[in-house]
Amino acid sequence: MKKSYFLRMAAIVFFGIAYVLLGTNSSMAKAKYTLMAQSVYPGPKISNGSKCFLEWMNRIEKATNGEVKFKKFYGHQIVGIKESLEALQKGTLDVLYAASYWTGNIPESNFQWLPFHSKGTEHSIHLFRQTLAGKLFADAYREHGAEVVCYIPVSIEGLMCKKPVYGVEDYKGLKIRSGSNVWNSMWKEMGATPVMMAGAEQYTALKQGVIDGTVYPIYTIDTYKFHEVTKYLIMPGIVDPMQTIVWIREKTWKKFPIRIRTIINQTSIQFEQEYMIPNDAEVTDGVMASCKKHGVTVIRWNKKEFDKIKKIGMGIWNTFSNMNPRCKKMVECLRGDQEWWIKNKGAQYKDWEERWLSK
Repeated sequence: MKKSYFLRMAAIVFFGIAYVLLGTNSSMAKAKYTLMAQSVYPGPKISNGSKCFLEWMNRIEKATNGEVKFKKFYGHQIVGIKESLEALQKGTLDVLYAASYWTGNIPESNFQWLPFHSKGTEHSIHLFRQTLAGKLFADAYREHGAEVVCYIPVSIEGLMCKKPVYGVEDYKGLKIRSGSNVWNSMWKEMGATPVMMAGAEQYTALKQGVIDGTVYPIYTIDTYKFHEVTKYLIMPGIVDPMQTIVWIREKTWKKFPIRIRTIINQTSIQFEQEYMIPNDAEVTDGVMASCKKHGVTVIRWNKKEFDKIKKIGMGIWNTFSNMNPRCKKMVECLRGDQEWWIKNKGAQYKDWEERWLSK
């Protein structure tokens, strides 16, 4: 009796292990494409961009029924920001999530940094997805081995500062962390000193007084704890919203069958419309509450001062336009598209940034 019992138990254990192993192997075999993916920003608990990037990856895995899977990394776990595009080109990475930091090597990538170029999240996605400017932006990266597959807007890019800034004159003497070389002439014209540094260095630089302020997505006043090292948030912002991008290595992209590429493209477009537009509005709306909670003073400029900085910022469009013929076409497209957007999408877009002005 005991012998029969132990034989039955042994059979159950054997078949149980076999089932698990076969099930695991079946699941692993299902993943035809396992991609090394890195966000240059901290993990999803800190960075809203990384949180959205994770959501995008999860949706791609689900939409492809597990044929595409991602090994997920954040921050500098594999490579640093400066080296990340090269890592994508060489195949160290298959997927990269970042802003377009390579403005020196890819002039067209300055487009996303142009001050006041978009009028909200919906307009920004429209610009990159549906206009010639967006096509030329994607073409430029494709020529550098990177296929644009998804856009992830990350709130307004605005000034968080240790000192109060009520107008253009108050920029004089400030040391400002500059996210892009294209902004440097703007800071200099206002009498500020631009300081280039990686996003991960900002908190320490603010704490130690290396810089007086940083222009970064304003939700980070909370998640990056900038409220501990700055006292003021200056509105309106410089770019609304700051656009970040998901790229897939061009050689990896071409290996996918058309079916997989179509799924990724369709899922990404749906993700931008259904998830990113409401997410970005929610994140931005929560900033004022975060400032109140942490005792950060929100300074809203008056229209006269805002018109001054907007004029200076718009001057950068001309600088960008002169970089090459493609950049010139992008600016021509942008000017025409802003007029179209205001005319067709509602009067509120005419004075989009002004919604943040003092009353």
